[in-house]
Amino acid sequence: MTEIATTGHRSVLVAAMRAIRPHQWLKNILVFVPLVLAHRVGEPGLLVTTVLAFLSLSLGACAGYVINDLRDREHDRHHPTKRLSPVASGELSTTGAALLTTVLLLGSLAIAIVWLPAGFDGALFAYLLATSAYSMFLKQVTLVDVIALAAMYTLRLVAGGPALGIPLSTWLLAFSMFLFLSLAYAKRYGEITEFANSAVDLTRSQFGGVPTDTTHNRLATPFLGGSLSS
Repeated sequence: MTEIATTGHRSVLVAAMRAIRPHQWLKNILVFVPLVLAHRVGEPGLLVTTVLAFLSLSLGACAGYVINDLRDREHDRHHPTKRLSPVASGELSTTGAALLTTVLLLGSLAIAIVWLPAGFDGALFAYLLATSAYSMFLKQVTLVDVIALAAMYTLRLVAGGPALGIPLSTWLLAFSMFLFLSLAYAKRYGEITEFANSAVDLTRSQFGGVPTDTTHNRLATPFLGGSLSS
């Protein structure tokens, strides 16, 4: 019985680790951009602050991933690859996923409130709000979904500024938003193409647009062209 219980706990932990997607933490390295561009990487105090900002943002992002999985679990069960995710497959129960989300959010907020400046707290709150809005309804709206994705990438970069007290230039923000919008369109284009070539039904509740809706494809062309030529 002890072995069975131990195995059960281990499988739940593995499922929880898969649900929070540690590999996606790489996206939050964007918070280091202000430190690098200011040429102040060699300052230990600022480096520690940036690492704390990275951890806070990563925990908040993980909470967003689990919330998204909870909301989409019924649709994901019919997806060719997402059906294998911990929440959709049942490896992680809805109760366990809700508890995991709570722990992640509390950890993220605790780091931000205790160790980081109020400016970062505002950026983190904006990011969490954007993530929640995206999961709940923004991803169902054509074009708004890709703009929201680009905005969330940009917020990752923006968060590094107030965390360190380093002002961000307008040019950096403009370049970042255009670049991330290009990446968001590429991501959405790939998803639409994948579903158009499969037998799986693509519904607007999964993400903006349907296989016969060419709005994304037409408007993505200049952005994808710009990203490929850069």
